[in-house]
Amino acid sequence: MYRLYYANNTYSTPVHAVLEELGVPYDLEAVDIRADPREPGYFKLNPTGKVPTLLDDGEPVFESVAIIIHLCDRHPEKGLAPRVGDPDRARFLQWLVHLATTIQPGIGIVYYPERYAQDAAGTRVVLQAGVQRLLESWARIDAALEARGPYLLGGRFSAADIYLALQATWDKDMPDLLERFPAVARCARIVARRPAVARVLAQHGVVVRPAATAAAAR
Repeated sequence: MYRLYYANNTYSTPVHAVLEELGVPYDLEAVDIRADPREPGYFKLNPTGKVPTLLDDGEPVFESVAIIIHLCDRHPEKGLAPRVGDPDRARFLQWLVHLATTIQPGIGIVYYPERYAQDAAGTRVVLQAGVQRLLESWARIDAALEARGPYLLGGRFSAADIYLALQATWDKDMPDLLERFPAVARCARIVARRPAVARVLAQHGVVVRPAATAAAAR
């Protein structure tokens, strides 16, 4: 039995969606990430105090990408990740880690630029630079999806696409993100229509804008 410590519309969301896609038994435990200080007992499970944390038979695993890889490898028959030795395995790991180490920090800068500056003027500079860098990163992913899509592994859906779908909804200061990158938008929308993913997105209050809405927003 798994237990996921989570908060809505965070990097808990793709982990929750992977659990739902796998169809395995799990419990949910909400964590108040706005609490200061955080519940001391939670640090015994996750020394960063962040979400998500997964308990697998009582053993904690933290970091969303690590949890996703762990779950996929624990249930290879579900096909959410290529198995070791599969020609697509390296590409799966490449994109999932890229999303976590390139897109994820970029989103953090855009959403919280004040953490990287000492005053309001500096915050504006950080935000402007952060948006530009993030758009450049999304452009590279869009080009890869356009060349091989609709998924990051071409015609093969994987847990990496779930990660991408969530990140594509975080468009602060980039309201035309889905219009700029149609291949990213196509992937995110296909993933969001999967029944398991749709249930989790609804529970977390996450919306991937449909194409008609995106067109109207131009």
